[in-house]
Amino acid sequence: MPDIQQAIKELQETAIVTSGIQSRHAALLKDHAEWLEAHQHAIARHDKEMAEARERGRELDERIASLVSGERERGRELDERIANLVSGERERGREIDERIANLVSGERERGREIDERIANLVSAIGEMLRKG
Repeated sequence: MPDIQQAIKELQETAIVTSGIQSRHAALLKDHAEWLEAHQHAIARHDKEMAEARERGRELDERIASLVSGERERGRELDERIANLVSGERERGREIDERIANLVSGERERGREIDERIANLVSAIGEMLRKG
């Protein structure tokens, strides 16, 4: 009989140990379930934040593209204005060159007239001195 009592005692101890293992296992399963739920919430929050960040990135890309496009248009406008200014300055330069050429031509003509008058004066003075 002592063997039966020993076996009963071992069965009782085994039942106690098994109960403890089951309790710990249940607690671990509960902790894991809570961790898994928190992890899933964190992943969902992360996915939402990443989607928002991608959207903000797209919005920034659109704003930058718009600014670049606007700057290109302003650049074209400035290029056109500069080209017009340069063209106008070239035209003014041609006009000034023409006026200078006219002045130089007029001065040459006046120089010829003065030379002719001086020659006439010298000739007249020479005549006066010979008759003198």
